[in-house]
Amino acid sequence: MQRLYGEALTLRAQFYFELIRNWGDVPASFIPSIDQPNLFLEKTDRDVIYDSLIADLKRAEDLVPWRTEVSSDERITKGAVKALRARLALYSGGTHFVSRAIWSGGPIIQTTIKLLAMNVMR
Repeated sequence: MQRLYGEALTLRAQFYFELIRNWGDVPASFIPSIDQPNLFLEKTDRDVIYDSLIADLKRAEDLVPWRTEVSSDERITKGAVKALRARLALYSGGTHFVSRAIWSGGPIIQTTIKLLAMNVMR
């Protein structure tokens, strides 16, 4: 039963990852619908979703086996969970860094604009 729970966590992470890649911030609920007082949710910040999914995948790593530990079935294994977790971490770091730099008007953006201006002036 624990393996199925780990697989469910992994599939939820994969589905939310695809939603975020296609539409950005989306409504996300990590509690059962029966416990929700309101099913019309506001958009959740993608960084919050990424953090929750990465924590879920960390939990799922302990619940699913390595490919070599089971007979050849076509189910989710620890390697797949770790790969998805790494991909989510890379996307999370990239969007967090870029959005913070753009919205704060940080030095990276200012330096890039200066360098572009210098190249155009030459």
